[in-house]
Amino acid sequence: MKYKKLGQIYTPKWIIQEILDEVDFRGEKILNQKIIDPACGDGAFLIEIVDIVIGEAKNRKLGLEDIRNILENNIYGIEIDRDEYRKCKTNLNNIVRTKLGIDKIDWKIFNDDTLTKYREFLNFFDYVVGNPPYIRIHNIDREIRDLIKNEFEFSKGVLDIYLSFFELGLQILNRQGKLGYITPNSFLRNSSAKRFRRFLKDRKIVRTLIDFKSNKIFRNISTYTAITILDLNHRKNSFEYKEFIDGKIKKVDEIQFQDLEDSSWSFSSPENRDFLINLYQNRNYKISDFFNVQYGFATLRDKIFIGNITDSKDKLVLFNNYWIEKSILKKIVKGSTYKGDRADIKYILFPYIRPDNRFTPIQEEELASKFPSPDVFKKIMVEGVKSPTKKFTELMNRIIELDEQEGKFDEKISCLDSINELSPIHPVPWYYKGVYNGEKKNYEEALKCFDKAY
Repeated sequence: MKYKKLGQIYTPKWIIQEILDEVDFRGEKILNQKIIDPACGDGAFLIEIVDIVIGEAKNRKLGLEDIRNILENNIYGIEIDRDEYRKCKTNLNNIVRTKLGIDKIDWKIFNDDTLTKYREFLNFFDYVVGNPPYIRIHNIDREIRDLIKNEFEFSKGVLDIYLSFFELGLQILNRQGKLGYITPNSFLRNSSAKRFRRFLKDRKIVRTLIDFKSNKIFRNISTYTAITILDLNHRKNSFEYKEFIDGKIKKVDEIQFQDLEDSSWSFSSPENRDFLINLYQNRNYKISDFFNVQYGFATLRDKIFIGNITDSKDKLVLFNNYWIEKSILKKIVKGSTYKGDRADIKYILFPYIRPDNRFTPIQEEELASKFPSPDVFKKIMVEGVKSPTKKFTELMNRIIELDEQEGKFDEKISCLDSINELSPIHPVPWYYKGVYNGEKKNYEEALKCFDKAY
């Protein structure tokens, strides 16, 4: 599939115009400046560029030969796909034929791989614009993958190739150059793009960032995108942050470089930011003040399953006065009381796995293998019973003894049923009955047990 292999996504015209406006590609100056789209596809960006240049040249009353000279020497493109390369040249020829009556232009459009071709243009261009390919590193041929990892500093780990295009784009700009790309907005948050974010912050070259958030700009493509404008001559301590709101791009804030974190960039309006800061500092609100929690997590025995970690050693933690593996615990908060304080975060004993998006109990064999303290696990459950009767205690001890033995399913189930009669909500019979039925290959019955218990 070409999209997955070459990362081709076709850019809407209004996005192209927005980028060209943001890099200030206008006025008489552009007639003497060089511009390139390093992944030009069928020429969407270059078509707009040629149209702008011709219009500016006509406004200056330049002759056809002067215009031809500008088009042939100032506008560049590189495209690896031969079919798209041919379409690009055809589309550009159609424009000059229509607007200038010229049949042929010696275009500086190259059918080549930008990842290697760029070296011929170091410090050369006034503008670099485009929509770089979106390809995950693991979908690239090994030879190119190795080249990217060895040659490009921003492309370490599992990344989209677009980060390499940011890097090569900056290298082919001259000292006054500007770059404008539309790319996935994942570089704002992904830990693998941390080096790139630090570079932008330290160099202070971001001029404008337009985050489209959850708005999908490309048809049939789920990628969330942002427009990034870089200016090597920016010389300011801040940049404009904009968002796509009610169908329009609007300025939301002015972001100070000194306020940026290396770990992640997350922006919002000053009003929203102030609200969140106030919420964090005051913490007078509960989760339930903002959200309707319809399906909370019910254990029916919080005393058993929920508690605090009071100590740790190696992979074990002291949970409800017993040493157990931390990996079987999950963090949990109560929506009715939690106000953001770390002290209110508790842990829940969670002996489940989630194959096929459905929680199922960890089988006893696997539980013993992954968590070598299953006896402690049982004791925690036993301890949770309030004032257990002598009969209940005897049955609990018997089920623990039986659990160490192979087979004897009928006696185990009978014992569990007796425990259930004495304490209908106690989790032990439901948990182990599910396990034993699972061993009998009767998972439907096991799931019913757990649905009823939890």
